[in-house]
Amino acid sequence: MATSAPTLIAPRETVRRPAMLIYLLSLVAGGALMLIVLAGSLLALKATDHLPPPQFSNSLCVDEKLLAMRHDPPVDPNFLVVGSSVAWRHFNGTAATAQMPALRPYNAGFCGARISETYEITQWLVGRLPSVRHVLLIASPLDFENCSKDDPTQFSIGDTDQYVFGGGSPSRYYARYFDPVTLLANARIVRDARTDVAAMDPLVQDRYGSAPAEPTRSRGLFYGRVQPDPACFAALRAIAQSLEGKNIAFDLAMSPVHPGWERKYGGPRFWVPFDRRIAASLAGTHGRLLHVAYRPATDAWYDAVHVRWSATPALTRAFLAAS
Repeated sequence: MATSAPTLIAPRETVRRPAMLIYLLSLVAGGALMLIVLAGSLLALKATDHLPPPQFSNSLCVDEKLLAMRHDPPVDPNFLVVGSSVAWRHFNGTAATAQMPALRPYNAGFCGARISETYEITQWLVGRLPSVRHVLLIASPLDFENCSKDDPTQFSIGDTDQYVFGGGSPSRYYARYFDPVTLLANARIVRDARTDVAAMDPLVQDRYGSAPAEPTRSRGLFYGRVQPDPACFAALRAIAQSLEGKNIAFDLAMSPVHPGWERKYGGPRFWVPFDRRIAASLAGTHGRLLHVAYRPATDAWYDAVHVRWSATPALTRAFLAAS
């Protein structure tokens, strides 16, 4: 009886190899297509001045600050202003240099920066700017909350250092931090925000790094009661000790608050223990808490902690007079 020829079965690896190759080629092609679409979208947005900065932090005002630092970097400043949006919006470099012509200020305030973040930013910039001989931290009570969070800063210092000072290609960071939803949302507002100081949260920045704001309306007190975080006072102490070791003068100025906020949430029950904790944080260093006498008029405020740019010359002169 004749026997049939045996059936040959290809090894499983041989069967899978073409399918795997097709899959890998599809991944490569999909990735390349995505990069082409991303590049085309960025070029189209740039052509109409709607291109937001790379999304290092997903906070438009922080990322726009980094973009401004890249395009107009600080040049041998001897006076560095650090802090949150009250530093960014309240220190008027033009008024400062008119009062003290030898001053070469740079405003390195970042909106929303907690004291722990300001420590990291100060370390970064003092290391990059050896000409700095004096650091002024302008703060509000809000900056002393939530320093116990795990994330030390809103953005990667390593990446932003290469972007701002190292000439890193923007396309690299657009790809690394790509978030299409945030990118499109920012693209709708960024062009007007860069030119309109009358907006509620403008992104206009001057040559000193400051961010003038002159909103035509107010948003009320907006901010509520503050619960200071002990980790913020530890970060303040770290700033003072670090600058002490570098022989750099350090002052902390608490920016004034709206009279309505003061009546509702401030007063001796808040400020006395708060000031004591600051004094303890600065003890053993030459760091000083400045007592700023100037209080802007009620109509100068547009929320509990921010005043309009028209009030900042007098406020800036008060900061310098106290130092």
